[in-house]
Amino acid sequence: MSAAHVDLAAWDRALLEVGEDPFAGAVAQLDASAPLPPDVATLHTPVRTAIAEAVATSAVGRPAMVLVKGDPGQGKTHEIAWLRERERGRAHVVSIPPLKDPGAPFAHVLRHLVLGLAAHRELEPLLWGAHRRAALELAERARQDADGELATAIDGLLGAGPAFIRVLRAELHAEPTLASVLAPRLRTMPPWSEVDPDFSRVLSRLLDAQSEPLALEWLRGAELPDEDLAALGVRRGLDGESRGFEVLRALCRIAERPFVLCFDQLESTSGLLGMDGMVVLFTALMELYQELPVCLVLMCQTSVWAELRGRLPQAALDRLRELLPLPLPTGDDAAALVAARLGPLFRRAGVTPPYPSYPFSQAHLHDYARAVRPTLRRVLVDVGAALAELRRKGRIVEAPLAGATVAAPPATTTSAVSASPAGQASRTEADPTPGAVARAFARAVGTAEHAPELASPVARQDRLRSAVVQVLQGAAQRAVRVAGIQVLEVDAPSKPRVGPRPPMVVSLLDPASGRRLRLAVDVHGDNARGAPMMIGRLQRRLLDRQADAGVLLREASVAFGEQARRTHELLEQLGPAGGVEYLPLEAVTRLVAADLLLDAVASEEVVASGHVVERREALAFLVDSEAVAEVLAPLVRRAAGRSGIAPRP
Repeated sequence: MSAAHVDLAAWDRALLEVGEDPFAGAVAQLDASAPLPPDVATLHTPVRTAIAEAVATSAVGRPAMVLVKGDPGQGKTHEIAWLRERERGRAHVVSIPPLKDPGAPFAHVLRHLVLGLAAHRELEPLLWGAHRRAALELAERARQDADGELATAIDGLLGAGPAFIRVLRAELHAEPTLASVLAPRLRTMPPWSEVDPDFSRVLSRLLDAQSEPLALEWLRGAELPDEDLAALGVRRGLDGESRGFEVLRALCRIAERPFVLCFDQLESTSGLLGMDGMVVLFTALMELYQELPVCLVLMCQTSVWAELRGRLPQAALDRLRELLPLPLPTGDDAAALVAARLGPLFRRAGVTPPYPSYPFSQAHLHDYARAVRPTLRRVLVDVGAALAELRRKGRIVEAPLAGATVAAPPATTTSAVSASPAGQASRTEADPTPGAVARAFARAVGTAEHAPELASPVARQDRLRSAVVQVLQGAAQRAVRVAGIQVLEVDAPSKPRVGPRPPMVVSLLDPASGRRLRLAVDVHGDNARGAPMMIGRLQRRLLDRQADAGVLLREASVAFGEQARRTHELLEQLGPAGGVEYLPLEAVTRLVAADLLLDAVASEEVVASGHVVERREALAFLVDSEAVAEVLAPLVRRAAGRSGIAPRP
């Protein structure tokens, strides 16, 4: 303890000596799995009550849909994190990221529902719970049919309790006769007898440990070759929107807990796909509502909803419980929020301050709330900045936060860290916008590294593709060269309602040689068995003269391996500049973070010196930043003269 602090009050010493920032996390966290900051339940009581009622409605088999509106920074994302904690063990609460492909809303929901359940370790218990219920039903029927031997065998398996999965698999492996009797009959029992036959057939393969990975790939809509489909006992995968919807229906039927699907940042869909994309999404949501007993929790900015509302059919609006916009915090709300953030700091120091929000008095916070009309986020930012200034001066005084004395945090000259591979800064901007974007990007990198929903190549695939498209489109719009190559155009088709999505085509120009090259590009994070079909689509682009070469982007950690002979043979046919481009994990992380950043910007979550950062500004940062654009350098360098492609006019 420094000598200057010895004579201070204990609570002042606590504020000065503890190095943590109690007001960190003022910007909505992109990682919904992160621990909740100190919560103030009274801030959004009506919203929480309405959401709880909607979940309770779905728990008794009736659908519910509730819309929460609010300005950026009013805590919409926080309410989803709160809901996940509240319903843990009672409902399956899954966040569905913004829709980025208007052609496949049901495939999008199914894929991220399955990935979300798996990330939070809820998928396996859900699926095996259905097997357990089928086994209970079969045992009861066996007793009714006087088949005591089968009933006793099933009772023994059920007696294993939580070890039911392992014991059942072991028994079926050790006793082929039992397997031949039990496995087919389980599929005739509810809930399996009440769902889509292909779904039941595929999920019965969970009884075989070796078939389980294939069954889970099919469930999330992965593209599987014919031999894998045959091993699962089906003829086709989930290759269309209607098929995806049927599997969603089946999952709802076998689940013992209700599904709560949370759609945050609806304005991000609007920012990427426009209002037409929003209408597509809401049309799909209405079909989910009408057909499935799910709870849909929607979060949207008030201004975006005002524009969208007039374009939706009245039938949709009649089924939607639209809550009043989240109100700006009152002085009491601000005091409660500040006290909640400071409380843990004082408790850890073992001191009791003069009042809970010390040194920010309730009178000061009331004046501040009336004069500034801040959002919840702004309260945290402004009070955090004031505390930082007190710490800098080394003296705690009751801090006035009234009227014109309060502003956004001071705009200091900030370095926009465009890290080179060596980690050195490449430029400094007087404009605070790049610095704000860089900080938001750093938060997004942390999410990409640690969020359980992004822990596997499969989970990262959609965001990786989205980032490649958007960053390259940004380079084309800004006429910025990537690795010395000019990006002319990016054609990224949407996924059709039936069948796979065609590869994107990137048109490039090497200014040094005047050579042009059209690259057909796709991103593959699924199991390597499906790669030949994706490579085949790249080849078709070449055969149809829509591209000069084909490139498959894949994470280096899931390389095909030399044993995938057929895959490597096909890759050699993708043209002189074609083949597979392996992305190291660091590059993947940066691209996924770029996509997360663009979502946050579309939701107006990134603020620089009093103004909301726009998408074009974020794209400018990403395109100009070596930390992002340069990870695509190996791809675009294929347009160089050594590609062997003859110049075209």
